[in-house]
Amino acid sequence: LWPRSVWWNDQVLVVSLNFTIFFGLLFTGGFLKITQSRPRGYWLFVPLITVAAMIVLISYQIPYRVGIKSTIVLAVIGIIWATVMAITRLLSGYHPARIYTLAWITMLGGGMILALNKFGLVPRSFLTENATLYGSVLEVVLLSFALADRLNLEKKERIEAQNLAHIQERNARIANENALLNERRAREAREQAFE
Repeated sequence: LWPRSVWWNDQVLVVSLNFTIFFGLLFTGGFLKITQSRPRGYWLFVPLITVAAMIVLISYQIPYRVGIKSTIVLAVIGIIWATVMAITRLLSGYHPARIYTLAWITMLGGGMILALNKFGLVPRSFLTENATLYGSVLEVVLLSFALADRLNLEKKERIEAQNLAHIQERNARIANENALLNERRAREAREQAFE
């Protein structure tokens, strides 16, 4: 895309990877509802996204070697955090976390196969060379299902809350009608007592 800009060609990798980390962590935090459900996991969330944003901002002033190493460390910490949060939410019974965890494992599995291929531990083939691509595609498909599942769950919860509100409103109306009926009976009883 920019054959004459060698410096930017190096820096764009650091910038784009940190944007990926930043938005990936935001998605994970929002999707798994970390702020409401896991306050202890939230204490690492804010520093991770802050560091990713800081690396993007200072990537123009630091050497590529420093930027890429700090990005790799941040990515490893972010992956561990996201995996722990996903498993924690899964174990706590949060239904959408099942598909999210499976999607996350497929992407990490693809990356692991590629890494093993590059270290010579897995034979080189079309599948192992493109394992990260296949894992990422499968992750996107699974995350789409996870989002749909989460939206359906939220819709169901909203409908249940509306039904509960209608029931409470009906009960309040019945109680009000009973109170009015009792008041009318009491008035009639007073009138009969006067007669």
